[in-house]
Amino acid sequence: MFLGSEAILIYHIVFCSIMVGVIWLIQLVHYPAFHFIKLNEYILFQKFHMDRISIIVIPAMSVELLSGVLIFIYHPKSIDYFLISMIILIMIRILLKE
Repeated sequence: MFLGSEAILIYHIVFCSIMVGVIWLIQLVHYPAFHFIKLNEYILFQKFHMDRISIIVIPAMSVELLSGVLIFIYHPKSIDYFLISMIILIMIRILLKE
């Protein structure tokens, strides 16, 4: 089933994994490379970075959040750990909003 409860869980795991990979790549490779950008080109480079990374991150974050909400709705028995992880996820989104 496309939107069965198992499929939603798989979507959530896949998109959480994608976001972990993107975050590690950005933190370990891309952000340190910012030091090599000339100061007079930094603002233009930062806009380029944000525009391009958004193409990858916004859809992945949206599916991650939506699938998390659906899991919360359809699997209320797993509320303890899942609720904690969703609160942390929402806090990260709020705190890292640029």
